[in-house]
Amino acid sequence: MSISINSLRGRTNELDILTPATKAFRKSVWTGNRLHWKEKPSLVIRATTRQHVEAAIIFARLLDASITVKNTGHSYAGWGNNDDGILLDVSGIRSAELVEQGGVTTLIVGGGAVWGDAYKLLADFDAEMHSHIIVGGRCPGVGIAGFTLGGGLSPFTRSQGLGMDHLLEVTLVTAKDGLAQTRVVSPTREPEIFKALCGGGGGNFGVVTEMKFSVPELTGMAGMVVTGRFTRWGTLAQQLAFVKALYDTPLTNLKLTVDASWLFDAHEADRVGIRFTVYYDGRMTDFVTDTDAFLRNRAELPENGNALAQYLQDNVHEESCTSLLEESLEEQWSDEQKKFVTATNSFSLFQSYIFKHAGPGHASFYEVVALMGELRTAFRAIPGNAGSGASFTLSLIHGGGKGHTAPRAGEAFPWREGEFFAYLNLVWTEKHLAYRNRMQTYIDAEVTPRLGPHSLGGKASFINFGGSGRTAGGDWKASYYGDNYAELQHVKHECDPDNVFGRKQARHEFRPMVTPVARPPPPPPAEVPEDAAEEAPVRHTGEPVFKYPMPPMSGGYQNPYISTGGTPGYVYSGGTANSSFEIRSDMYVPDTGRLPGLKYGRTDMYVPDTGSGTGTVSNAPARGSAPPESWNVRRSYKLGRFYQINKDTY
Repeated sequence: MSISINSLRGRTNELDILTPATKAFRKSVWTGNRLHWKEKPSLVIRATTRQHVEAAIIFARLLDASITVKNTGHSYAGWGNNDDGILLDVSGIRSAELVEQGGVTTLIVGGGAVWGDAYKLLADFDAEMHSHIIVGGRCPGVGIAGFTLGGGLSPFTRSQGLGMDHLLEVTLVTAKDGLAQTRVVSPTREPEIFKALCGGGGGNFGVVTEMKFSVPELTGMAGMVVTGRFTRWGTLAQQLAFVKALYDTPLTNLKLTVDASWLFDAHEADRVGIRFTVYYDGRMTDFVTDTDAFLRNRAELPENGNALAQYLQDNVHEESCTSLLEESLEEQWSDEQKKFVTATNSFSLFQSYIFKHAGPGHASFYEVVALMGELRTAFRAIPGNAGSGASFTLSLIHGGGKGHTAPRAGEAFPWREGEFFAYLNLVWTEKHLAYRNRMQTYIDAEVTPRLGPHSLGGKASFINFGGSGRTAGGDWKASYYGDNYAELQHVKHECDPDNVFGRKQARHEFRPMVTPVARPPPPPPAEVPEDAAEEAPVRHTGEPVFKYPMPPMSGGYQNPYISTGGTPGYVYSGGTANSSFEIRSDMYVPDTGRLPGLKYGRTDMYVPDTGSGTGTVSNAPARGSAPPESWNVRRSYKLGRFYQINKDTY
């Protein structure tokens, strides 16, 4: 897409638009992964409010441009950027608030907030909230919206469920018929859209500007947890024996989470490292009791399991939950954060798989990790790789437990039965390994054929760990969405029928976008007998009465408006708007479908469909209150003052 800078001059007063020549533009599109350095949008729009998002969407429609939404850029496959179109940077919508009412605590965050914002907020209220936990990400720099929309694996998923299980409400700005339509969705309000947001991935259906979450209490209620991070190095045989002892025992304790990252260096011929990270929802005394119970005095384990139990207990510590969230997570996952926010000179590739511990139709977890030897050998055999300093990490993030909770009917997330959500990460600095595509070939030809068949259903990939090449099962729709893709297409059609948010990334074969498909039309209504007592009333609660740009009205008038002072008026054909021109953003239409209204207390104005005359709603609600039950809330009008961006077109 080519956008003339001259064509924007004088039309962007209300939007913070960055062009490629500016330093701020380069900062917004920057990524720590050299594979994506050359991917640059035509424009960046920085939003700090929901109104900015709505205006940006309409502006993009005027330019017939697509939008990619970016917050932190913490996307393994580089999905937070594009090689064309508009990049909408929402990192400025960064707010966080804890609200307590009636003994129930709610977390309210802006669409650009990161988990560190929420964790610090909880720590600030430690005296009142010390027994509570925010079910968020391991890395405090991860954006809350993207994490949750993909499902959300927390350090405490095993005892508290997935992040999306605590999602109560989402404010979502969608694009339909050239309009920016703001919707507030929840399990009871537009539930189909809400369920699509539970696992459907970020940026597919619209732009999240606000989210509300429940804040549960810790299992132990004492406000204390146990955590630790340690790395073991040894021969492959030694490491396999240790992992078998740890994981091949029934880890049924839902309070305990043990992540493991396998570390290979191309120049390391003999040694393999495993970095373990432990989380326990309870006190140290309980941790010792529980680990003793499932590890000690087990004849099938080396040294009867006693050495393993002692090793775990010696490498963890007890601290407050707020201290873990605010401080320890930052330390434990600093290496992960550097991949996205620190200047590096490295290339990086990712791929994702989802495993169960064992069960019908699934290999035992030990059979999966036993493949590490073959993967290491193939990694070292990549031409030009041996001795290069390239590294291979396979991180196994521990899920399961209450993450297996029965899903909300129709939710998009298909892989609740997963217990280990794995992501492979290759890092290197030599250009020839990237430009000759050797690392991607290694993933597609060596790793996925070995690990993919063990992934759930022989196909499962976790969209939050989405990769850039062939997914576990080869079909990205099935890998990310299971059997839910068709339903997501219908939701996409409702939210984004023109695929404004569905651009394929330039350097990737797959983009987890959802192609919009309308639901089949309903069957024709049954014929009403002529002698029927009364014809059923027609209810018009669907499309908004006016669209943007608004159609001409009868009598030569065009585009009715309400001024900031509440005075009604018109823009005549070929005329310009009054300097105080504004169209309210909260539109609603009565179920009779006749009069579009503006929710603004006693000054609620409307314009009849004929375009002639104006009036007020006699029973208008007080300003800021909900409209009467007989009114259908509309949020699809263009924003106030946005008209000034493009008023010269009338």
